[in-house]
Amino acid sequence: MAVLSKIRQRSLFLILIIALALFAFILSDVLTRGGFNSGAPKNVGSVNGTDIDIQSFRLKVDNAQANLGPNATNTQAVRYVWDQEVGKILFEEQFEKIGLAVEKDEQWNIMMASLVNNPNFQNENGFFDEYKLREYIASIEKEGGEIWRQWIDYEKSLAANALQQHYYNLVKGGFTATKLESKWAYHIERDMVDFNFVFVPYTTIADDKIEVSKAEISAYVEEHPKSFEEEASRGIRFVLFQEKASLEDENRVKESVLTLLNDRVEYNSTTQKNDTVRGFKNTENLNEFLAANSDLPYENAFVTKNQLPSNVADSILATPQGKIYGPYRDGVFYKATKIVAATVQPDSVKASHILVSYQGLQSAGPDALPKSEAKKLVDSLLTVVKSDKAKFAELAPKYSIDQSNRDKGGDLGFFSHGMMVKPFNDYVFENKKGDIGIVETQFGYHIVKIDDQKGEVKVVKVANLARRIEPSDKTISDLFTAATKFEIAVRDKDFQEVADQSKYQVNPINAIHVLDELLPGIGSNRSLVQWTFDDKTKIGDIKRFDLTNGDYVVVQLTKKAAKGLMKPEDASSRVLPILRNQKKAVIIKEKITKLSLEDAAKAYNLSIENALAVNRKNPMIAGAGREPEIVGAAFSLKAAQISEALEGNNGVYKIRITQVNKADDNQSYLSYGDAILNQRSAPVSGNIFNALKAKAKIEDNRSIFY
Repeated sequence: MAVLSKIRQRSLFLILIIALALFAFILSDVLTRGGFNSGAPKNVGSVNGTDIDIQSFRLKVDNAQANLGPNATNTQAVRYVWDQEVGKILFEEQFEKIGLAVEKDEQWNIMMASLVNNPNFQNENGFFDEYKLREYIASIEKEGGEIWRQWIDYEKSLAANALQQHYYNLVKGGFTATKLESKWAYHIERDMVDFNFVFVPYTTIADDKIEVSKAEISAYVEEHPKSFEEEASRGIRFVLFQEKASLEDENRVKESVLTLLNDRVEYNSTTQKNDTVRGFKNTENLNEFLAANSDLPYENAFVTKNQLPSNVADSILATPQGKIYGPYRDGVFYKATKIVAATVQPDSVKASHILVSYQGLQSAGPDALPKSEAKKLVDSLLTVVKSDKAKFAELAPKYSIDQSNRDKGGDLGFFSHGMMVKPFNDYVFENKKGDIGIVETQFGYHIVKIDDQKGEVKVVKVANLARRIEPSDKTISDLFTAATKFEIAVRDKDFQEVADQSKYQVNPINAIHVLDELLPGIGSNRSLVQWTFDDKTKIGDIKRFDLTNGDYVVVQLTKKAAKGLMKPEDASSRVLPILRNQKKAVIIKEKITKLSLEDAAKAYNLSIENALAVNRKNPMIAGAGREPEIVGAAFSLKAAQISEALEGNNGVYKIRITQVNKADDNQSYLSYGDAILNQRSAPVSGNIFNALKAKAKIEDNRSIFY
C-alpha cells in the first residue's frame, strides 16, 4: 500500500516521463523514416530513373510476408518484393524497346487456361464454362471496390507473366548447338584414357615452410579482380550475455517438482480448517492436476521406448504401474514421470486412408466442402467400404486429397509408433487388423483401414509433471548488470583485455553487408546492422543491443570496408592456400620433373597408382580427387609417353599413358546437341534478370527503411 501511495503522489511526474519517452520514440521513428524534411530519401530506390515508392513498397512487403508464411522474416519479404519491383521495371523497359505486347484475345485465352479447373467457372458436368467467367467479371466490375481492384491486378500479373515468357522464348530462340559442338560433347564424355601416375600432395610440405608476403597477396587480388570484388562491409567483435538459468535456478525448479509429488496440508480460510491437497503421487484427476501444476499438458497416449527421453527410457519402462520415476532433467524441463498404464502393441502397422478435407483447414482446396457436408460424405463412404472392403482402393483415387498415395488405393505402407499425427497413430495401434473407422486430424477426416500389424513392443501411458527451467528475476537482473558493466568498462579500455579479465568469449564477424539480417552467434538483428553502417558510428565505437530472446550483446565496430577490391588482410584466408600451393608446386616440380615415375615415387616414398577409364566430362582421379587439368593433359599424350611434372588442384603429378581409347565417330550426336541446348536454355530467366540488373543504374535505399 505504501508503494501505491507513492505512485499516486507522483502520478503527474510519471505521466510526463512516459509522454516524453513516447515523443522521443516517435521523433526517432520520424527521423529514421525521413520525416521533418530531414533530407532522407523518400523512395526505397530507383531503377534507371524510375522511382520505387516507399508506401506502395511497404504494402507489398506486408502482403508478401503474409503469403510467405509465419517462418518468413521481414528481410526475406523485403528482398522478394525488391526483386519483383526491379524486375518489373527492367522487363517493361525491354518490352517497350522491342515492341512486345500481349493482345486482348491472347490475354483472355491465358486467363481461361489459368481458371479451367476452378469449380466456380464449371458447369454441372464439371467442364469449364466461359459464359460463367464473363458473367462473374461483369458482376464484380459493376460492384467495383476491392474485389474488382484485385481482379485487375490479377489480369495485369497474367499479362506480365505472358510477356516475360515471350521475351524468354525470343532469347532461347537465339540459342543453338552446332554439329561440331555436339561432336565435341560426345568425345568429352566417351573418350577414355588409362594412365599410371605418381601424385605428390601439397601437404607433403608443411605450410610454415612457405612464406607468402602481403604484397604477393595484394598482387594476386589485383590480377583476379572479379573474384575479389565485394560490396561495402563492416566488421565487429562482440560478447554475448545469454539469459540462462543458473545452477541455483535449476535446483529451485527441481525442488518445486519434488514438493508437488506428495500430499500437503493447506489452511482453508473459508472453512477455517486444514485441507489435504493431493500431490502427483495420489491425485485422482491427472488432467486437472497437471493443468494446474505442470508446464506440459497430460497426453493420454501410449508411447514406445523410442519416444521417451533416451537417457532415462529404460528406467521409465522398468517403473511399475502407478509409480513415479524422477525428478530428472529432460532438456529445458525437470520432470517426474508417472506410469499410468502399460501394455503391448504392434511394433509397426500397415494402413490405408481416404482423406477428405473441409473448409477452413490449411489443407483445404478451392472445392473443399463445409465441415458438416464433409462429415456426411465420409460417413457414407465408411458405410460402403465396411460392407465391401475391396471398394476402398476404388474410392481413394476419387475422394482422397492425399496425392502421395490416393492412386495407390490410399496405401501408406508400414510405419512405426509416432510417425503419424496422434489421433491417427492412436487408432491404428490401439485397434485390430481389418478394422475400418473415421479419424479426425488437423488435415481433415480420414477413413482409415488397418491392413496389417507386425511385431510386439511394450508401450506405456505416462503423465509428466514438468517444470520449465527458467532464469529467476535475480539471474536476469545479474545478467543485465554484467552486460552494462562490461559495456561501460570497454568504452575506455581494450575490448579483448576486459573480456579476458572476466573470462568472456570475444567473437568476431568480419563481413557484415548492408542488407544482412542473420548474424552468426547473434541471430536476426537489423538494428545492429544499421548501426554498423550509420555514418555516425566510428571504428572502435561500443553499443549494447537487447536481443529478443532476453540475451544482451555488447558490440564493437572493428572495420569499415568500402565497395571494391578486398584488402590483402581480408583476402588472405582465400589467397594464402592458393599462393602456398603454387610455391609448393615449384619445389616439387624441380625435384621430380627430370625423374622417371619410379624414381619420383621413391623420392617421396610413394607408390605408382593406376587411373582407369578416365574421361574429361568427369575428370576424377581415384585417390586424388577432381583434376581437370591433369586429365586434359593426359589426352594430349600418346601411349607410353611420360608427362613433365604437372601442377594440379591437390598436388603435383607425373603420368605415363598406358592406353587412349577414342570413341567411334560413326555416331549420331543429336542427343548431345539437345543436352547442350537444354543446358543453355534452362538458366535463361535468372541469367537475363542478372544481366539486366548488372547493366542498369540502380539506387538501393532499402537499408534506410528496413
